[in-house]
Amino acid sequence: MRGGIAISERIALEAGYRFQNLGAPDDFFDQQGHSGNARVTVDLTSSLQIALSYTYRDGDVISYAVPPRPDILTFASEREAVTTFGASPLYPAYRLQAQTHSVSISAGYAVNENLSVQVAYEYAATSHDPLRYENHSVEVKIAFAY
Repeated sequence: MRGGIAISERIALEAGYRFQNLGAPDDFFDQQGHSGNARVTVDLTSSLQIALSYTYRDGDVISYAVPPRPDILTFASEREAVTTFGASPLYPAYRLQAQTHSVSISAGYAVNENLSVQVAYEYAATSHDPLRYENHSVEVKIAFAY
């Protein structure tokens, strides 16, 4: 669910909520989560648009760790040995509840009526004390429409 409002000709606000339910052949990898998002978009010029957004998510995550990790066992709801990263050593996967905070900034530039360039950066921090994971994502796109 997502909605928005134009504050002016150049500024728009959006907000949304999402319930995510991912089903997998193996129940261990099923995930559920709730997330909320807020985004502001600004048209700096007729060709350049920037956006800033924040997302909060609470739900299941899968964590992988080199054994032994008795600290994770105390709060992981499930544990399963997986070969995702090979079998030497065999990594256990832990399913746990965690919260993720992420912020992103993006820019889109219309080169002409058929071509645009988009760049985006996202920082996300996922935590369940004492675990904390940080992710950085950079995306560059060239879009062509005819």
